[in-house]
Amino acid sequence: MAITSRLAISSDIIPIRKLAIESFSSAYARFNTEENMRQYLTEHFSEEKLLQEINEGLILLGLHEQRIVAYAKLVKPEANKIPGRNPLEIARLYTDVNLIGQRIGVCMMNHIANEARARSCDSICLDVWQKNFRAVNFYQREYFRIVGTTRFILGEDVQDDFVMLRKLEDEELVLETERLKLINYNSKRDAAYFIELVNSPGWLKYIGDRNVHTEDVAIEYLNNRVMKAYAENGWGGYVVVEKSTGKSIGNAGLFKRPALDDADIGYAFLPEYHGKGYALEATLAVMAYAKKLGMRKLNAITVAYNERSIHLLQKLGLKFEKYFRMEGDPEELSLYSIEL
Repeated sequence: MAITSRLAISSDIIPIRKLAIESFSSAYARFNTEENMRQYLTEHFSEEKLLQEINEGLILLGLHEQRIVAYAKLVKPEANKIPGRNPLEIARLYTDVNLIGQRIGVCMMNHIANEARARSCDSICLDVWQKNFRAVNFYQREYFRIVGTTRFILGEDVQDDFVMLRKLEDEELVLETERLKLINYNSKRDAAYFIELVNSPGWLKYIGDRNVHTEDVAIEYLNNRVMKAYAENGWGGYVVVEKSTGKSIGNAGLFKRPALDDADIGYAFLPEYHGKGYALEATLAVMAYAKKLGMRKLNAITVAYNERSIHLLQKLGLKFEKYFRMEGDPEELSLYSIEL
């Protein structure tokens, strides 16, 4: 399930409140008295309280086809809660109780990590009830580690929470294979390599001229297009790095095309790295990642005369679907797809 994100606005108040009450009640009602639950819900999920949080820019929404399916309340933690760090705290993370198992939480964590980076935070922290084993296990899979304990007051009940921390400086790495690493783009670091890639013969012939020839233009392109997708979608295109040399050798990842409902899997490599099986290795990892994100279908587009690309897509299991044209592009394209 593909999840996009945005900050909440005041007109979102009713679905946010409904989602919050249903999600919190599902997790806590069976362990607490009716009076304690009523007191907590009244205090924390009133329209007035939620509207204040929305207006302060604290609520990040997760949306599927424009419907709110998750939300996170993001705050700056109390001073010295995590000594030596500058974290963004997840005060709440709720998903639609009817969609549990759809990997919405995984997608939301990607969006929250990107939001934290945008706010110049170096980590993410949260408190989680020690008896909420499902949540603790989820956060551990999402690279959080227990760094302390604290208390949570629910009505008259005092509960023990874990304090958990996820460090962002170690998260440049997105995917790893036997020979490759796929890492997030950094516009300043990757500008020179990106200029070389988008002006390579294969890129110009099969993808097109992006008019990226200087460092300033490359940085602007990466910031406003490639890296912007991380914040908007939680996924995007990644630099492919050869482990044995540490060199940036290509690009692979997931791309949102306006003409397509589902994500597009794409790749491109510098010419000296063709014929080594790197494209297959990278795209297999990207397909597995898309499945982890809850995507049900992937597309791929290419020109009919790119025989190497078509052969790879067929090797990955994608099937030809139709010919079509993208808006503003006169060239006919071939659309391939696969159900995950």
